[in-house]
Amino acid sequence: MKLNTAFTDDYIMQVSKQIFAPVTVGESVFCRWFPGHGMTVRMMQIFSDESFLKIGFGEKYGKTILVRIDASDFAIDPLHLFFMYVKKKLADELSKFKITSNVKEANFARRTPPTVFIIQEIGNMCIKAVDKGFDVVFIIEVGNFKSKLERELFSAWARIVERHLDKIHTHINGENRKLLDRGALPAVLIQSMITVALPDKKECDHYVNYYEKLWAMKLSTRQINKIFEVCGHDSWLIKEALRGIKDAKSVNDLVVDPNLLLKAKIQYELYGDGEKEVMETMFIKGKIPKSMEKIALELENVNFWGKDRKIMRIIEQVIVQRGAAGELNINPKDEKLYLGSIDISQKLSPIENKILAHLFEGEGKIVGRDAVAKLIWESRMEDKYSDWAIDKTISRLRKKLSLYTNLYTITTKKKKGFVLEG
Repeated sequence: MKLNTAFTDDYIMQVSKQIFAPVTVGESVFCRWFPGHGMTVRMMQIFSDESFLKIGFGEKYGKTILVRIDASDFAIDPLHLFFMYVKKKLADELSKFKITSNVKEANFARRTPPTVFIIQEIGNMCIKAVDKGFDVVFIIEVGNFKSKLERELFSAWARIVERHLDKIHTHINGENRKLLDRGALPAVLIQSMITVALPDKKECDHYVNYYEKLWAMKLSTRQINKIFEVCGHDSWLIKEALRGIKDAKSVNDLVVDPNLLLKAKIQYELYGDGEKEVMETMFIKGKIPKSMEKIALELENVNFWGKDRKIMRIIEQVIVQRGAAGELNINPKDEKLYLGSIDISQKLSPIENKILAHLFEGEGKIVGRDAVAKLIWESRMEDKYSDWAIDKTISRLRKKLSLYTNLYTITTKKKKGFVLEG
């Protein structure tokens, strides 16, 4: 059965070739799907259509026995029951190729043998398949799995693979690097490591167009551009943004939409510690030091951001809510405005910077409309003066300021001017 999804067949074929390339040359692999794909759905799509698997495995297809272990399977506890389940799944796949395994129907209520014996049996079953000319690949989706026994778990997988390194492999899939960072994966399981990048702009346009048609929406170019500004190439966040617009939410309010923000917080926790540090540094300082350039380039290569290193707006909100923003101050060295450690001046236009600095230096006093007009038009004030333009400029500044802090607000004093309160 082929799943009808929002990604193109060409894209899924490309991903299939990338993720299975290592096992076709005899290597076990750790495949990190950069957060934002919807890894489980992508894997379901690949396995729902034989043509995607044929593209991925090439000449090896038909001679490779695939055993899928998805994230929900890791709820099986303790380890000996988990591997009894793996053994049964392997037996089911072997039977499709008329390879008998002499495995009886698993009865989890009965006493089962120790894990070490189950691992040995699984290894023996794999060797049977190898002797018949097959490779065996365990496709393992770890999700956000974490266990006190994870080292023991993956050591057991290593013992299975070591029975025949050229023919028995694991293909471990996850959205974060924490298994690697914790050193939970034995070297034999990470002979190869690859990262699946987020979809490019062309694929994201197709993705938006798919849901626009499915949900009978009519989006303007401005709305679509705003979605990408807020969500980047993260398909999970893009879909939530589209759902919000379908439910009559304004595209201008996406960055403060609670549902979208909740999902962005979940995504943020999937990023590696080094990745988060680079994102926060770019957001706070507006530039990346040389020591972080390697990770910054990796984020560019996975389509998290472009060459301008611009962070998606919803992730900026997550960083703000994590406490990066503080009190407003002017740095005497560069005369830039900061909110705590955040260089707020890079988030504002030159005119907005001037106005906010003037309001801040006013120390709670009213700044008259004429003073604001002079900051906007300078010597052309008399010719250009417009109350509408002043109010519009202040409104934009007020909205931007509210995105980064709730400590300060710009209040309008009727017929007098404006004051920064906080």
